Amino acid sequence: MEWPPPHATPGRRSVSIRCETFEWHQRILKLLQWKYKKPHWLLEGPTHMPVLPQLLETYPDAKLIFMHRDQVTTTDSVVSVQGTIYGWRTDAPWSGSMLDEVMMVEGRVKMWDRSTGWMEDGTIPKGQFANVIYQDFCQDPMEAITAAYREIGSTMNDSEAAKGKAYLDNKPRGVFGKHDYKTGGGGDGTADRERAALSRYMEYFGVPSEG
Repeated sequence: MEWPPPHATPGRRSVSIRCETFEWHQRILKLLQWKYKKPHWLLEGPTHMPVLPQLLETYPDAKLIFMHRDQVTTTDSVVSVQGTIYGWRTDAPWSGSMLDEVMMVEGRVKMWDRSTGWMEDGTIPKGQFANVIYQDFCQDPMEAITAAYREIGSTMNDSEAAKGKAYLDNKPRGVFGKHDYKTGGGGDGTADRERAALSRYMEYFGVPSEG
């Protein structure tokens, strides 16, 4: 579950930037947890990035794990996936400015500048977030997960580690196929300009360039 939902309609996003949205989100989780009782939820929601302070107002004990990768590659991937999803309902999947803040390079620069500022000034409290480099995760998933757990003050016992390793062993990369998409900005220098604009982000977190 994430905010805004992947099928969001242009024009609705600005109305949703309120804590009430996450309060609704929380009520849905409580409903789901009525019978499915677990100690915590594990949610993936990259579109939460611009509104993390509001998320933390509703979930003050939330633990955040940021996965870092070359933004040119990740954005190309998102364009491919989201364009397909939006294409189910419209012939103009990228009309309007609904996702500019997380898709256009100017928006991503501002988004990561804000996010690093929140990490530094305590808006996102130390001990409640971890940063993981995508390539490190691919090279040694269990080590990357264990390190992230340490950063957020969690532990993984031997039984949990064994289950995690078994899961990864049974689902190697590519087992469900490969997501083929073009990346690199089309060879007109766009990718280089975007990486230059995002250089502070890449240097701050130690993100390697994939171009």
